[in-house]
Amino acid sequence: VLLRDQRVSLQKLELEFTFDENAAVVSRAVFASDLFSLEASGSVRDYQKIPRVRFAVKSSIHLEAVGDFLQQKWDFAGTVDLQGTVQGTVENLAGEGTLSSEGLRLAGIELDRFGVKVDIDGRSATLSELDVSALGGELRGGLKIPLSGQAESSLDILWEDMDITRLEGMYPELAALHPVLAQGRLAASWTAPSLDALRAEGEIGFRSVPGHAAHPPEKLELDGAISFRLSHGDLEVFPSEMALGRMRLKASGRIDRNQEVDVSFGIDVSELSELNKLAAGLGHVAALPELGRLERMSLAGRVTCTCLLYTSDAADDLYTV
Repeated sequence: VLLRDQRVSLQKLELEFTFDENAAVVSRAVFASDLFSLEASGSVRDYQKIPRVRFAVKSSIHLEAVGDFLQQKWDFAGTVDLQGTVQGTVENLAGEGTLSSEGLRLAGIELDRFGVKVDIDGRSATLSELDVSALGGELRGGLKIPLSGQAESSLDILWEDMDITRLEGMYPELAALHPVLAQGRLAASWTAPSLDALRAEGEIGFRSVPGHAAHPPEKLELDGAISFRLSHGDLEVFPSEMALGRMRLKASGRIDRNQEVDVSFGIDVSELSELNKLAAGLGHVAALPELGRLERMSLAGRVTCTCLLYTSDAADDLYTV
């Protein structure tokens, strides 16, 4: 079969049905190709008046084949399974089901397990009971999006024990770190289609994995957490502290919707060699001057400014000052 000037392998096509003046009943419908497969059974009743639909559906989508068909160079692989039901009138259809997969790869990240419950009606689409196992940790949560009107959308996710150093192949800078587990939460709400009234609150934390004495001594440990709140364009970072090796970083402040900045920070370094480790991890081969052991080096301050956004007359590029 040719679709979009590309050949799609049609592996199976079956249809078993009966109908009379009141209803059409599909006892079995099967479609299988190298892109996806679909099985369905159900009925359409009262189609001469107000048609009422009820179908049970099972489908499998082969992501790598879909990417090749769309000629997209995405790093997606694996199969996503869908199982659910669709029912209601033609003007007011509703559906519910589950998406699941094992051994999925999305944008280069391996997902050992993926599952989510999907509910769709004429008013909203809801993803709930999200359950993902990846990077050695877990991610859970849900999402609700209105399909009409000015109703509020919401997102609530929680993740824990995800080893970010497993992403070293995508982000070489992570090579400077001992294994680090990330945990956090994010709750957000907004009114579609605009994000001007976006409200979000969350925390991102990092914890070095203990007991990894076999790792090279030039690796750095990362511990700490950052808490923040975003409301109607105003970003507030609550007093937060991170420890990177023997360096301690502290920060808090606010950036409002008018680009007014008020940030306080502190940096404390007890040994200069830690900076060399960081520079090496970031790919900078030139070491810092050898100044011996520092008992303590501290820097603290506060920055207040206004960031002005303007565009040039010659181009549409956006500049920040």
